[in-house]
Amino acid sequence: MIRQLFLPTLLAGELINMNLEKFPSIIAAFSFAALSVVVAYEWGYFGVVGRDFQSYFTTYDYFSDLIVASGPAFVVMLIIVVVQIALYRKDNFKKPGKPKSIIGKWFDEWSLETIYLVLAITAILFSDQTRLSAFYLLLAFIYIRVANYILSYDALKPHRLQPLGLATVILPAMMIASYGVGRDGAYSDLANLRFEHELRLKNTLASRPIHLLRLLDKGALIVEAGSSTIDFIPKEEIVLLRQALPTWEKRSLACRYWAWGCK
Repeated sequence: MIRQLFLPTLLAGELINMNLEKFPSIIAAFSFAALSVVVAYEWGYFGVVGRDFQSYFTTYDYFSDLIVASGPAFVVMLIIVVVQIALYRKDNFKKPGKPKSIIGKWFDEWSLETIYLVLAITAILFSDQTRLSAFYLLLAFIYIRVANYILSYDALKPHRLQPLGLATVILPAMMIASYGVGRDGAYSDLANLRFEHELRLKNTLASRPIHLLRLLDKGALIVEAGSSTIDFIPKEEIVLLRQALPTWEKRSLACRYWAWGCK
């Protein structure tokens, strides 16, 4: 099951077999998929922060999110590719045979689902509603299972490894997981308010400390110190937005814990 879920090698093979004339279409498809994942994240985020605030989002904001997320996404894809190579290198890049025992077959097919079911139950029982990413990840795996089952029918099987078939399986699952991450991210932002910014508006002389939730094309989502509300400030009203210089640790790990090599 773990090997079946790591698809970069399969996708790479499909792309290599495609004609280069289709390359612009491939780029457009990947852009649409990435943007869909970003939109799902924002659905989850603003489902907590306030659904109405998402109406202030513009195309520029979504593409800005996409550019920011491309770095972490590249790291995740690199890890997946490395794991994929490591798994298949052990078997000389050949798909391993299926286990023969009943327990082995079951665990091979449902190992990840079992792990994430345990995590989801643990999250539901012992965490509050702010930490349910494991639950949404489980839903994503269930969707993959159901979609693969439907596409295994003889009439649909030839399309299973085609771009549309792969997108039907992978994209909604990624959107479900992204929704859960966005939801938990919103709760994390609201639970860890840090008033590191100062904001000054038109017709005011004093700046006020704020926690900056989002800086959008149309304005800023903020929480003021001592306030229990989330406010949207149009950019036309903002005169000054200031943040203190970040601080960093100048001592080495050895110096901090064992007083070695301190200057």
